[in-house]
Amino acid sequence: MNGKNKRSFRPGPTDLNSVEAVEHFRKAAAEFMKALAAADIAPDVTAEITEKLDKYQSGFMAWVETAQKTADYDASMTNTFKKVEPVIAEIGQGVDQLYTEADAAETTTRDTVRTWMLIALALEILLMSCVSGVLRPIMSLS
Repeated sequence: MNGKNKRSFRPGPTDLNSVEAVEHFRKAAAEFMKALAAADIAPDVTAEITEKLDKYQSGFMAWVETAQKTADYDASMTNTFKKVEPVIAEIGQGVDQLYTEADAAETTTRDTVRTWMLIALALEILLMSCVSGVLRPIMSLS
């Protein structure tokens, strides 16, 4: 069988939760019910088929309603994210800026501490040489 002769098992709209698909489904069910009524089938079998079709229709309609609500929630979530996304990006930029500033402050603090440590070391060496210069004559007196 080539591709031209293949027939879809799902005729009609392919978006099952679209208005067109629901209408197509209702029309197909109504046509089936007419054909079922015209068929030479025992009344108890007809009643069973009708009951099963009604149950299927109500289940399908519940699914369509849920699918439409899900699509609405998805669209709402997408719209909300579009509104929040610039704020999130701005917060991210603020965090990056704070990180850069903190890094620069840390570098400055380290450099300042290093400078003061070198000054303290130089003062200590100077002080020790002064003290030893004063203590040598005092020690030689004894």
